[in-house]
Amino acid sequence: MRPVQLDLRRRSPGAEFRIGRGEECDYRLDGADVSTVHCQISIRPEGAFIRDLQSRCGTKLNSTPIRGEMRLFPGAIIAIARHRLNILLPAAAAGATLSAAGLNVVVPGGRRLLKQIDVTLQPGEFVGLIGLSGCGKSTLMRVLTGVIRPQTGIIRINRQRATPEMLQRRTSFLPQEVIIHRELSVDDLLYHAGRIFPGAAAAPDEVIAECGLDEHRYQTIGTLSGGQQKRAGLAQELLFAPELLCLDEVTSGLDPDSEQQLMLLFRQLCNRGKTILCITHNPERLELCDRLLVMQDGAIRVAGTPAAVRQYFNVETLGAIYPFLREKYAAPDTPPPPFRPPADSPAETSADDVPFAMERSRWLPLLARQSSIMTRSTGELLYMLAQGILIGLLIGWCFGDKPDSDIGGAKVLWEGRVIFALLLAGVWIGATGSVRAIVKDRHIIAQEGRHGLTAPALVGALFPATAAPALATVILLLTLVKMMTGLDFDPNTLLTALLLTTAVSSALGLLLSAWCNTQEKALTLLPVLIIGLVIFSGGINELTGSKDHLSQWCFYTRNAFEAAKAAVPNLIKNPDSAYRLGLLTLVLHGGLFLAGAALGVRRQLHRGR
Repeated sequence: MRPVQLDLRRRSPGAEFRIGRGEECDYRLDGADVSTVHCQISIRPEGAFIRDLQSRCGTKLNSTPIRGEMRLFPGAIIAIARHRLNILLPAAAAGATLSAAGLNVVVPGGRRLLKQIDVTLQPGEFVGLIGLSGCGKSTLMRVLTGVIRPQTGIIRINRQRATPEMLQRRTSFLPQEVIIHRELSVDDLLYHAGRIFPGAAAAPDEVIAECGLDEHRYQTIGTLSGGQQKRAGLAQELLFAPELLCLDEVTSGLDPDSEQQLMLLFRQLCNRGKTILCITHNPERLELCDRLLVMQDGAIRVAGTPAAVRQYFNVETLGAIYPFLREKYAAPDTPPPPFRPPADSPAETSADDVPFAMERSRWLPLLARQSSIMTRSTGELLYMLAQGILIGLLIGWCFGDKPDSDIGGAKVLWEGRVIFALLLAGVWIGATGSVRAIVKDRHIIAQEGRHGLTAPALVGALFPATAAPALATVILLLTLVKMMTGLDFDPNTLLTALLLTTAVSSALGLLLSAWCNTQEKALTLLPVLIIGLVIFSGGINELTGSKDHLSQWCFYTRNAFEAAKAAVPNLIKNPDSAYRLGLLTLVLHGGLFLAGAALGVRRQLHRGR
């Protein structure tokens, strides 16, 4: 039976089209097996989708029974009982064809990672990328997803020239590592991602079901198996309805069954309209692909179906082609000719061809996510509180013998030392509580930079989330010291100075965390900075001359110590001015530290773009 054409090309995004035998349907079919409202087609900005509405005989898309919601593409055939429908879709919802021509990537030193790459990926196509290590597979993926800019060549989406920013919005790149917050549950991960990032288009419930995580949606990601964690990472990417998914060895490290299930999931996603480019070193799984691209020395040597590739190399299994790939090209490695764009390249730029930035602040959603992560990190919170209790007990034990009189200035000296010990404790607790906050998630930050994460919003959320536990710890510490030493002080003055010092130290920890590329480096540099802050605080040795002026401007602990001493009567001359100057210095340094941290995060975000 010849399919009947159903023209939906004039339907605008947001339109819904119902098919069945009832009068309320937009398109009516006859037959006892056709339900009153059999299925529904939804036109959205990201594509056209069909859903079976619990019909009698079901609905098929290209001979595949529809489960949940599936994406429609040009030429798709919908089967309802004895009826066959060929859907004509609006251009904006017809799916994306990604094509690249003349791609060349050369690294410093002259080595060419990609050589005249020409490739086209069709909607709903599952493409496998094969080649020896170092042949350029990952580089090609990073170019197609906008992470790397090629020296020459152009990339188009639906014949429109694509900028790296456009590619980042409309594609997703998943590396081998699972780069998501493992402290969250699957449900929380997707909930927060949907609130934080403006590009999230899909519903969390849909992607959870699509990735087979219904039974694990409330389970903490860190407790899931390796395959389930990779599904969670995939689910977060599917929130943004990418038209191309580039998967760089995401099945690596999994057991054979988990790997097979994940590859079958990729196959199902392609059946529902996603385009997937996948790197895997297990040749047996490549039989699921529609097409294979075989790379050698930065160039695509063979492209075709798995059967065609086997025939080309005259082998029975795909794994047997790797010995052939170790053979080098007979032709010399000459530079490619100058690249000239095809004549049909559009000269105009699209509305998408704009700098990729998140216009509105996502501070509150980011803060909510970070707070959720902190509350689930009970081990770290308990460690910080235990650290504060231990430091408080040590200070109380050391300074518990309060002088009875001030003969020879003994009482004043004792009070100054107690204040100095409290200040040092605040610096240590604040800085150590935040020094790992950014560097430990640097890969997540780079990945989320593709979706619109901004440095000010992230730092603005991390600062209160990391400073709050430190401030609570310092309050507990001060309470213990007060009980054990009997120190007389103005609580408002000392508490304000001590808490502000702790908060600025948290900002210092974020600054260091943002500019270090490993946790080890951050934890090594932190004690060096703290030693400098202690030496130039004036609590160990009286500073005079140029050292005094330098310390007041460059070391916030200098004026912070004076402000804290203003809480104890007769401990410092002009306590009011010292207190105001100390608070002003702390605020200025805190602002500079946070600005520097934002610059460091911005650098990391651009690495993911």
